[in-house]
Amino acid sequence: MIDIEPFMLNHLFQGAGMFAKSFIIIFSAITTFATMGCASSRQLWSQDGFSHEQSTTALSECKYQIGLKQIPETQQEELLKHCMQGKGYRLSDY
Repeated sequence: MIDIEPFMLNHLFQGAGMFAKSFIIIFSAITTFATMGCASSRQLWSQDGFSHEQSTTALSECKYQIGLKQIPETQQEELLKHCMQGKGYRLSDY
């Protein structure tokens, strides 16, 4: 009869020493917390007196203009930032 392990970690831990087990657990915890930190900080383009819909429209216009000009991907983010700032928007955390 074939014995199927319910978790991959069980297979990973078989034959591993205490150091290897500790390393895997610590590495997993660090990776999890680092990912959670990145996901919790979001930024939006905003401008005093303008709604979220207006900011989304401005962002779409900038992306459209960049797409029309066929700008290389490596330069798109910087141009998008300049376009939005030129319209009076600033990135803000929320």
